[in-house]
Amino acid sequence: MNNLETLLKAIILLISEYEIYKSIKSISLVKDLIEEINNSRIKTRTFSDEEILLDKLKTLLLRMANEEIKSDEDLLVTIEMMLATKPHLYKILDKYTKRKSESVIKNLRLDLNSTISKIKIKKILQLSLNRIMSNNVDLDVVLAELYVYLKDNKKEIINKEDPSIVDKVDFSDKESVKMAAAKAVDLITGSTVFKTGWHGFNTMTQGGLRRGETVSIAALPHNYKSSLVKSLFLQIIRLNTPVIKEGTKPMMLFITLEEEINNIVIFFYIYLKLVIEGKKITKKEQKKLNANEVGSYVQDVFNECGFHIEIIRARPDKFNKDSFEGMIEGYKNKGYEIQGIFLDYARKMNRAGLNKGGATGTDLLELYSILRNITSSQNILFVNPMQLSTKSKALLDNGLPEKEFAQYVANRGMYAESSQLDQEIDLEIFLKLYKRKGKTSVLSISRGKHRIPNTISEEDKFMELEFLDPYTPIPEDSKFFKDCQLPKEKDEDVEFDF
Repeated sequence: MNNLETLLKAIILLISEYEIYKSIKSISLVKDLIEEINNSRIKTRTFSDEEILLDKLKTLLLRMANEEIKSDEDLLVTIEMMLATKPHLYKILDKYTKRKSESVIKNLRLDLNSTISKIKIKKILQLSLNRIMSNNVDLDVVLAELYVYLKDNKKEIINKEDPSIVDKVDFSDKESVKMAAAKAVDLITGSTVFKTGWHGFNTMTQGGLRRGETVSIAALPHNYKSSLVKSLFLQIIRLNTPVIKEGTKPMMLFITLEEEINNIVIFFYIYLKLVIEGKKITKKEQKKLNANEVGSYVQDVFNECGFHIEIIRARPDKFNKDSFEGMIEGYKNKGYEIQGIFLDYARKMNRAGLNKGGATGTDLLELYSILRNITSSQNILFVNPMQLSTKSKALLDNGLPEKEFAQYVANRGMYAESSQLDQEIDLEIFLKLYKRKGKTSVLSISRGKHRIPNTISEEDKFMELEFLDPYTPIPEDSKFFKDCQLPKEKDEDVEFDF
């Protein structure tokens, strides 16, 4: 990389820091960079146009670092004039400074620190080589000095923060321990917990769904998993007040890879009319719905929520891990803080470039690992319906009662393609829809693994919700529907003969 591009990156860094933090945080980094660039340049200079431009940019950077110049429109005009003969470079600067992204700042700091290290190492190696070529030098002395330098430089690299680290606790630092403890307490009862509309489900999940969790809603095909995901999405955005991070707008995102958006909006309308007004939309009425009324009603409800809400339909053959991460970064650059993503569903995503050399489903396991790391590191609740394997279906064919299915498959890793997917899941929810003769159908829900410090009774890990009719979603607990949860059957007392 040439010095011009390096200085341009430093300018982008300082402008981005000022835009986000309202102050310059990389003063020492920029000054070290300029010093190393000055020391690395040849003594005899030609004073070409590029040399003059480099001097101007260095002077500008020092004035920015010393906060003699504010990062405003006048500064951008000054830079644009400096780069008049290199408009493509100004376009790059303009593009990245508009992103207002902490990830851009982080990457630039890493890149510039790496550049400084390369300049230093190149300089000492070149100096050592020049001395070795001299006839009057003691080779052992040169090698000893080089060893000392490289050893010191290694210590400096070791002390640098690893960019792969998402979070850490330093137990010699009281403030670090205090912050970790606050996060631990918040995990159980705090603002990171989104309550749902079913008291039994909240008990099962110890308060609700948490930011940073990866949640699976697993079932065989046509067993209400997508509908339950949509219901949970609506409950969370309506029944929770978002904790707002300064300078951001809280957001909930629903992504579908298979269902038409209009079908999702229709479901939202039918569900909201049911729980807000207690009105059931019959099958006949559903065929005569007015588009304007449906859209306006859903929009009005969403506008009363504290979240910015978007639904996206993506092509599964085009949507991959990079699309997923890029989408999150794109919203961050617009000032949104995504607090929850509901993806229907990840198994359909494009897996090109992922590991397919191992057992069946290795690429899917890797995909889930990547998605979990992306969302967990950014404190985003990630909810995704998942398909169970044909092996689990065989249980029913071999006589397992439908009512017992959800409880039986919990914690047995019976996911389609890979039995190891549960390694990448924080909370497992299993579903089975079954019909009752002469009565309405029932959705049995069982909880499997939950990556959380405390535990609950086995009895609380299972619940059953009753449908109103075949055409209406299961409503949440409300003044119109006091409790859709069926009472749990009591075990008869058993006497043991010892």
